[in-house]
Amino acid sequence: MNEIKDILSKYKNIAMIGVSNDPTKASTIVMKYMQKYGYKVYPVNPKAKGQKILGEEVFEKITDIKDKIESHLWQDNLVVTNSWVNVQGEDSRLNFHNHPNSIMSGAIYLKVDDNSSELYFENPNSMYFNYGEPVSVMPVTGMCLMWPSWLKHGSGQSTNKSSERIVLSFNTFFKEGGNIWV
Repeated sequence: MNEIKDILSKYKNIAMIGVSNDPTKASTIVMKYMQKYGYKVYPVNPKAKGQKILGEEVFEKITDIKDKIESHLWQDNLVVTNSWVNVQGEDSRLNFHNHPNSIMSGAIYLKVDDNSSELYFENPNSMYFNYGEPVSVMPVTGMCLMWPSWLKHGSGQSTNKSSERIVLSFNTFFKEGGNIWV
């Protein structure tokens, strides 16, 4: 948790993907909260391009705000190397795994509901992170999560009870000739 606190203390410009005009949506509530505490939030949503959400212009894609977010966080040298769609039915599980030969991995939740299983993360360096206890995230439709590819993840002991849980997942790696020390 200290890492997240450190990041939020240091960086005040945040790109928020998928923010909605609907004030009841979690993304909008989070954006409003972040603004309340002094963060400059750049909403990104191709369906709402050019509109305003909570007083901020909405951008079509994240590359449209590259110059507005902290430049040393921007990674021009990463590319998506593969992606896949995982459709889980009722009573299914996702075994713990990681993604070798990748730098960052991620998941975009296309269809989930209250019966969907949580995603658990388990750090193999458990003596340095949460004392080996898995950390879980309850996904919502439209959520995008990214993490270092070496980080183990799965549904843990949680069983999916949704009739159809759909997730688009992806891996990234450095562009050919890219600088890994950016």
